[in-house]
Amino acid sequence: MHQAADHASVDLDARTAACVTSLQDAVETVLLLVAEKVGASIPQRADFDKYFTAINEKIAPANLPLHSELMKLNRLRVQAKHAGIFPSHSQATAMVPVVSAFIEEVCEHHLGTNWATANLSSLVENQEKRELLGEAESALSSRQFTDALIAARKALYLTFEAAYDICRFAPGKPALGLLGAFGCEAPPWAKTAQYIETQVKDPFGYIVIDHADIDSKLFKLGADPIIFWNIWRISPAVYKMEDGRWLVKRELAKVERSDHEADAIYVVENVADMVLRSESQSRRLKLIPQSGAWSLKAKAGARLFAKADAGSEVSLTFAESEFLFVDSETCGFDGEGGWWHVSVIGKGRFTSGFLREDDVDRSPETQRQSDGS
Repeated sequence: MHQAADHASVDLDARTAACVTSLQDAVETVLLLVAEKVGASIPQRADFDKYFTAINEKIAPANLPLHSELMKLNRLRVQAKHAGIFPSHSQATAMVPVVSAFIEEVCEHHLGTNWATANLSSLVENQEKRELLGEAESALSSRQFTDALIAARKALYLTFEAAYDICRFAPGKPALGLLGAFGCEAPPWAKTAQYIETQVKDPFGYIVIDHADIDSKLFKLGADPIIFWNIWRISPAVYKMEDGRWLVKRELAKVERSDHEADAIYVVENVADMVLRSESQSRRLKLIPQSGAWSLKAKAGARLFAKADAGSEVSLTFAESEFLFVDSETCGFDGEGGWWHVSVIGKGRFTSGFLREDDVDRSPETQRQSDGS
């Protein structure tokens, strides 16, 4: 269903055809499960209509719902697959709620399960997230809705929120090396001991989300940022300690309720969807293997330029020599080399710029490959 909804979101012939095909596959899978449960015999190459006939005979006087609407879906799929006649975008999108309603009713009345959360966790590759979502689904089944909200929020935390943890910058923490700030996607102004000292009042305050950044991530995943923020608002905040312990903020307005079944279902279903989208994107990405990090030592008095141009703004002048993280050697606007793109991390400074080769200390004892320490 999630795959079909993704295809339905784009008005292209190939996507609408894929949408109705995915919907048909989902319906047939559910019908086969029902047939197995009620003992209905369905031939291997049976026409779609035969599924309904065989199952209805076994569940009489009841009947499977939405028969005529699903036969329309089957005709759309056959026309697209065998005749090259693609359904219109409106025809495809109209079938998504029909199939969803069919599966929900059949799962509830004939399979004894809640379709909204059925088995999504088993599709998750990451073991910890899979276990947390499985825990959330189990909690839903036993009507422990607060537990379901908490377990699902933990999976959301691991997928998104953990990247905005500023704990490493707290007062008293070991001094960060050249790469200490990398991997933390919180806003730069939050990655300081002063901010933590004045603004962080409990462990949950270590998560400082850059709203524009996470909205951009969600759009790239094809996920709705509004859903993320809904989940963030209606589920209790969680935090994972460095030693692996989970903390839960028992916000009374969120946990001391008797009417949060719908919210729990909403959160578990949508967190699972976002986790699956994130993993799918990760599988598609091609990254350079991390074989190490490199540094250069700037001379005392060296200047950090905003651009690879000696006439550009000087953003920093080094009072003393120090090691800088370097990621590339580049050319200036005149086409000549001799520029290094460097990052300045630590001592309350988080910036980057360009360093001239003349400002690099090349004495043998300063040459090293940094390990990030």
